[in-house]
This record gives sequence, structure tokens and C-alpha cells, in this order.
Amino acid sequence: MWNSLELHVFPQLGKIPIHTLTAPKVISVLTPLAKKGTLETVNRLCQRINTIMVYVANAGLIEHNPLTGIKSAFKNPVKRHMPTIKPQELPELMHALNTASIKIITRCLIEFELHTMCRPNEVTWCQMEGDR
Repeated sequence: MWNSLELHVFPQLGKIPIHTLTAPKVISVLTPLAKKGTLETVNRLCQRINTIMVYVANAGLIEHNPLTGIKSAFKNPVKRHMPTIKPQELPELMHALNTASIKIITRCLIEFELHTMCRPNEVTWCQMEGDR
């Protein structure tokens, strides 16, 4: 999260006093990202910036959050579902998996997902929990 702020927000807004931030200033910083089509990044940055501003308002450093609703200045990202394969395509996938030049752990995780019907984030979470 911090890296996205350092990369996209701080270069233009990092030295501006927080009490002088306005919605038009922040929107102008995020607009080039939106024009590139990275709408998910813009959406997350809006959330992060608003979280910071809510904290600053609650801490009494500003009267109110002037950036409430800046997310509505941008299009919503289009959600794309992960692609699926048909059952008859499974043998071809397994052959490609067995002949692919990938690490054994990657191959095992993919096969584990197929056997358990887990999502990729669930599998990696299980792996990280096992590392502890």
C-alpha cells in the first residue's frame, strides 16, 4: 500500500500541507493513471487517500475531509472473472503442466488447487501459514 502512495501520490502531493489539499488537486494527480486505464489502481489510491484524510480529520488536524467522494470522479474498474477451462480441456492442461518449465512447488500448488478446488489466494495463504 505504501509503495503505491510513494509511486503515484507523494511525488506531486507529498510536500503540500495536508490542510491545503483539495479534491481538484488530488483528482488532477490521479487523472493520468485513469487515462492509462489503471482504474483499479486509481480506485485503491482513492481509498487509501481517504483513509489518511479521515484519520487526519479525526486527529483534529483538519476540520473535515475535503476529499470525500473523489472516487466518483473516475470510472469504476471493470471486474473480470478468472478464466475457466472445460472438463474436456483438462488432459491438455495436465500435459502442459507436466512439460512446462516451472518450479516443482508451482506445479504442486496448481495440482493441489485442481484437487481441492481452492482459489489461488487460499492456497498461497495456506503455504504462508505453513511457513510460520
